[in-house]
Amino acid sequence: MRLLFPVLRDVHVTHRWGGPFSVTLDLTPALGYLGDERAVYALGCIGHGVSMTHQNALVLTDLLLERRTENTACPFVNRRVIPWPPEPLRSLAAHTVRAYLRMEDWWHERGLPRPNGRTHHG
Repeated sequence: MRLLFPVLRDVHVTHRWGGPFSVTLDLTPALGYLGDERAVYALGCIGHGVSMTHQNALVLTDLLLERRTENTACPFVNRRVIPWPPEPLRSLAAHTVRAYLRMEDWWHERGLPRPNGRTHHG
């Protein structure tokens, strides 16, 4: 937060969000019907997916209103999602993904060079 909003550097933060997150095994969003056409779902809203939640809402709205639009024709709608493995492999995979994302954040926040020599900030 202090990196993105330096003016807040002296603000004491007392809470932070944490907990489970929606991720598909191939890290790709998935939207569609849950059973019949009265219930819809959106999965895989991580990373760039979070910024797409507004677009996901438009897709889900079109699905619920039974409108066939450009939104409902996107490849993320009604796609087959690769199932997560059974326990204990599921927990191992989830912990691995979380560790990788923490490492990415740590690396990015410090502006360290990528393997190609470019920094995350430029």
